[in-house]
Amino acid sequence: MARHAARGEARAPSFSAFKSWLFKNDYAHYLNFRSRMGADYDAEMWFDGEFGQNWRR
Repeated sequence: MARHAARGEARAPSFSAFKSWLFKNDYAHYLNFRSRMGADYDAEMWFDGEFGQNWRR
């Protein structure tokens, strides 16, 4: 995100890009947990909350 901001492009971070980064860097196991709604859903809810993107829901 910092690279884009440096060029004057203000973009919100993407959960799908974050998830891809997790898998690419051997952190995918952090998304392996039990959840009533599903781990991906809960992880995306956390991500949106951390980056102030709850308005998207």
